[in-house]
Amino acid sequence: MKRILLFTTVCLVLTLLSACGGGSSSESSIVDTTVVNWLGVLNEGESMTWSLTSGTYRLEMTSTPNGGAVTWTPSTGCQNFSEVTAYAYECTLPINGQLKITNPTTFGLGPSETVTAKVTKK
Repeated sequence: MKRILLFTTVCLVLTLLSACGGGSSSESSIVDTTVVNWLGVLNEGESMTWSLTSGTYRLEMTSTPNGGAVTWTPSTGCQNFSEVTAYAYECTLPINGQLKITNPTTFGLGPSETVTAKVTKK
Protein backbone atom coordinates (compact mmCIF):
# COMPACT_ATOMS: atom_id res chain seq x y z
CA MET A 1 0.00 0.00 0.00
CA LYS A 2 2.88 2.38 0.83
CA ARG A 3 4.45 1.69 -2.58
CA ILE A 4 1.21 2.55 -4.38
CA LEU A 5 0.89 5.76 -2.37
CA LEU A 6 4.54 6.66 -3.08
CA PHE A 7 4.11 5.89 -6.81
CA THR A 8 0.94 8.00 -6.97
CA THR A 9 2.64 10.91 -5.18
CA VAL A 10 5.64 10.81 -7.52
CA CYS A 11 3.36 10.70 -10.58
CA LEU A 12 1.35 13.65 -9.26
CA VAL A 13 4.49 15.73 -8.62
CA LEU A 14 5.90 14.93 -12.07
CA THR A 15 2.58 15.84 -13.69
CA LEU A 16 2.45 19.17 -11.86
CA LEU A 17 6.05 19.98 -12.78
CA SER A 18 5.49 19.25 -16.45
CA ALA A 19 2.36 21.42 -16.45
CA CYS A 20 4.44 24.36 -15.21
CA GLY A 21 6.36 24.58 -18.44
CA GLY A 22 9.56 22.70 -18.02
CA GLY A 23 10.76 23.98 -21.40
CA SER A 24 14.38 24.70 -22.12
CA SER A 25 15.77 28.14 -21.47
CA SER A 26 16.39 28.55 -25.22
CA GLU A 27 12.64 28.73 -25.85
CA SER A 28 11.36 32.28 -26.03
CA SER A 29 7.89 33.71 -26.16
CA ILE A 30 6.89 37.05 -27.63
CA VAL A 31 4.59 39.06 -25.42
CA ASP A 32 3.07 42.30 -26.62
CA THR A 33 3.15 45.07 -24.02
CA THR A 34 0.24 47.49 -23.71
CA VAL A 35 1.67 51.02 -23.59
CA VAL A 36 -1.57 52.99 -24.00
CA ASN A 37 -5.09 52.01 -22.97
CA TRP A 38 -7.16 55.18 -23.16
CA LEU A 39 -10.85 56.07 -23.29
CA GLY A 40 -11.82 59.71 -23.47
CA VAL A 41 -13.70 62.51 -25.14
CA LEU A 42 -12.02 64.91 -27.55
CA ASN A 43 -13.84 68.15 -28.24
CA GLU A 44 -13.54 69.55 -31.74
CA GLY A 45 -9.95 70.48 -32.52
CA GLU A 46 -8.54 68.70 -29.43
CA SER A 47 -5.98 65.90 -29.58
CA MET A 48 -4.14 63.36 -27.45
CA THR A 49 -0.45 62.65 -28.03
CA TRP A 50 1.68 59.82 -26.71
CA SER A 51 5.48 59.68 -26.91
CA LEU A 52 6.79 56.31 -28.10
CA THR A 53 10.26 54.81 -28.17
CA SER A 54 11.49 53.21 -31.39
CA GLY A 55 9.86 49.88 -32.14
CA THR A 56 6.83 48.23 -33.71
CA TYR A 57 3.41 49.24 -32.43
CA ARG A 58 -0.19 48.25 -33.09
CA LEU A 59 -2.97 50.80 -32.63
CA GLU A 60 -6.58 49.74 -32.23
CA MET A 61 -8.83 52.79 -32.13
CA THR A 62 -12.48 53.71 -32.34
CA SER A 63 -13.88 57.23 -32.62
CA THR A 64 -17.56 58.12 -32.77
CA PRO A 65 -19.69 59.69 -34.13
CA ASN A 66 -17.66 61.10 -37.07
CA GLY A 67 -14.12 59.76 -36.65
CA GLY A 68 -10.73 60.90 -35.52
CA ALA A 69 -7.47 61.62 -37.32
CA VAL A 70 -4.43 59.39 -36.68
CA THR A 71 -0.90 60.74 -37.10
CA TRP A 72 2.33 58.80 -36.56
CA THR A 73 5.52 60.88 -36.25
CA PRO A 74 7.81 60.11 -37.94
CA SER A 75 5.42 58.73 -40.52
CA THR A 76 8.04 56.84 -42.54
CA GLY A 77 6.36 53.56 -43.43
CA CYS A 78 3.32 54.37 -41.28
CA GLN A 79 -0.05 55.32 -42.66
CA ASN A 80 -1.84 58.40 -41.34
CA PHE A 81 -5.59 58.83 -41.68
CA SER A 82 -7.65 62.01 -41.67
CA GLU A 83 -10.98 60.77 -40.28
CA VAL A 84 -11.70 57.17 -39.28
CA THR A 85 -14.26 55.64 -36.95
CA ALA A 86 -12.37 52.34 -36.59
CA TYR A 87 -8.67 51.81 -37.06
CA ALA A 88 -6.35 48.83 -36.56
CA TYR A 89 -2.85 49.29 -37.89
CA GLU A 90 0.74 48.31 -37.20
CA CYS A 91 3.55 50.84 -37.47
CA THR A 92 7.31 50.59 -37.00
CA LEU A 93 9.00 53.71 -35.69
CA PRO A 94 12.70 53.64 -36.62
CA ILE A 95 13.42 56.30 -33.98
CA ASN A 96 11.57 57.69 -30.98
CA GLY A 97 8.34 59.34 -32.08
CA GLN A 98 4.73 60.12 -31.31
CA LEU A 99 1.21 58.96 -31.94
CA LYS A 100 -1.45 61.65 -32.12
CA ILE A 101 -5.23 61.23 -32.30
CA THR A 102 -7.19 64.37 -33.16
CA ASN A 103 -10.83 65.35 -33.43
CA PRO A 104 -10.45 67.34 -36.64
CA THR A 105 -12.13 70.69 -37.12
CA THR A 106 -13.14 72.67 -40.16
CA PHE A 107 -15.62 75.32 -39.12
CA GLY A 108 -15.77 74.77 -35.35
CA LEU A 109 -19.23 73.23 -35.60
CA GLY A 110 -18.48 69.50 -35.17
CA PRO A 111 -19.42 67.25 -32.27
CA SER A 112 -17.18 65.83 -29.58
CA GLU A 113 -15.68 62.42 -30.33
CA THR A 114 -15.67 59.50 -27.91
CA VAL A 115 -12.35 57.76 -28.52
CA THR A 116 -10.82 54.48 -27.43
CA ALA A 117 -7.15 53.82 -28.11
CA LYS A 118 -5.11 50.74 -27.30
CA VAL A 119 -1.45 50.71 -28.31
CA THR A 120 0.67 47.61 -27.90
CA LYS A 121 4.40 47.32 -28.47
CA LYS A 122 5.65 44.15 -30.12
